[in-house]
Amino acid sequence: MNDYNPKLKVGIMGTGWVARMRHLPAYNRNENVEVVSVFNPDEQMAREFANKYKIASSFGNLDKFLSQELDLVSICTPPMEHFENAKAVLNAGKNVLLEKPITMNSEQALELGELAKQKGLILCPAHNFLFCRSIAKAEKLLQSGKIGNIIGAMGIQWSSHRRQLPNWYKQLPGGLFFDESPHLFYLLEHFLGNLKVKNAWRSNYQSLERFEARLSGDKGEGLLSMWFGAPISEWLVVVCGSKGAFVLDIFRDALIYFPEEGKRTPQYLFEVIFKADKQIWTQMGKWVFTRFTSGSHLFGIDNLVNQLVYAIKNGSKPPLAVEDGRKIIILIEDVLRFAEKNA
Repeated sequence: MNDYNPKLKVGIMGTGWVARMRHLPAYNRNENVEVVSVFNPDEQMAREFANKYKIASSFGNLDKFLSQELDLVSICTPPMEHFENAKAVLNAGKNVLLEKPITMNSEQALELGELAKQKGLILCPAHNFLFCRSIAKAEKLLQSGKIGNIIGAMGIQWSSHRRQLPNWYKQLPGGLFFDESPHLFYLLEHFLGNLKVKNAWRSNYQSLERFEARLSGDKGEGLLSMWFGAPISEWLVVVCGSKGAFVLDIFRDALIYFPEEGKRTPQYLFEVIFKADKQIWTQMGKWVFTRFTSGSHLFGIDNLVNQLVYAIKNGSKPPLAVEDGRKIIILIEDVLRFAEKNA
């Protein structure tokens, strides 16, 4: 009996922060994977990346990179390059893990989906926050019945320009909104069901750029509020149910549960604060423990990679499909269209 189980050979396109701090560490933590190659059109950057992280080969030529025997390619290039890169990888017969937003428009996403189906390959969007510990905790909370029926949800992002930002985001329609809103959209859709944009606005005041959108889902109403140029950077998702609510702190991968309100006495108000603090510090303790035992926190990309690798090796359904990424692009297009109409 042959128990030989070869590792999947993975190539990475792009050598920026996402490739370095998310995708590569996620693959390195999976014993069924070997990252064998890296591509960057700047051949020297590709070579330096490969040398630093002990990757066998590097390429500045895309055709040569794709001529290798690869089972999976992670595309971590700027969004403007996603469509052409993913198309080339699929045509070369490789499965794809594609960073968000998967394409620049919904027509491109539809074309990639049809191509992946035609080739019998997987194209999986990297919607990593869906695979975080806090989301798993939220699912258990919902299944317990403590929240009751979901009524609505809100996605909030405040973003300071002091954050490390890509140098290409100003080339995107809607700027940073186009690049970062997918995270909030797919999280809101996860809790509310199929989302639709009812209306949206875009405003600029002094150094602050705001996008606001009213949403509707199968399970309730939604709001999206994104402020760029704010004094602080925080990402939150608030989910309200008929019996309680919870707040997801995306940056800290933490969930804070609030039960249905009782009598508003001083004791009640104190207990709410005490229990919220306890939840935060318990989860932050686990985060710190993980940091010193397993390495940097990968915000779900490691769990996503594990499920994707399993799907490729076993011929099973991938954790996410092209259509999941395409839905998000449609929501972005709708927000930008409403915002232009309401300008």
